[in-house]
Amino acid sequence: MVVGLHGRFTDHTALFGDQIGLDRHLAATSQQYAIAAVDGGDTYWHPPSQR
Repeated sequence: MVVGLHGRFTDHTALFGDQIGLDRHLAATSQQYAIAAVDGGDTYWHPPSQR
């Protein structure tokens, strides 16, 4: 299984098709994969601050 999170200002569809093409790259291998792609919003992840 491949879990993908899109970049800032995009959505889950960025992982597929013409933008990143993750589906095509994985299909070109001899392995079988499942792709889980979620929408993470318009911000980016960063570690929580240490208190």
